[in-house]
Amino acid sequence: MSHRPPRPPLRPTPQPPPRDAASPTPKKENEIPAARRLLERLSLSGRLVSLDALHTQHQTAAQIVLGNGADYLFTLKANQEGLLKSAQTLVPSAFFPSGPSSRRPR
Repeated sequence: MSHRPPRPPLRPTPQPPPRDAASPTPKKENEIPAARRLLERLSLSGRLVSLDALHTQHQTAAQIVLGNGADYLFTLKANQEGLLKSAQTLVPSAFFPSGPSSRRPR
């Protein structure tokens, strides 16, 4: 009988997130201030930061760009009417950053 070394696992063992990547929020506080505190601790210079629509805020954008020297990619939803109107004014309606769209006029 030959001796075989044990096989490696098929998937890597999940690793806990780095300590910087998690920031507990105190009771009665939403995640916007928690995200801003997290952004203060991270080295983001020259990086692209992507956040969901909740974080599409002037103060957060300024912190990322001016405070950290990074770029950002935020999600914009229709419930942010002022921002949506500004974006629709600045970006032509025929522009689809994700590529071809079924909504594109033919």
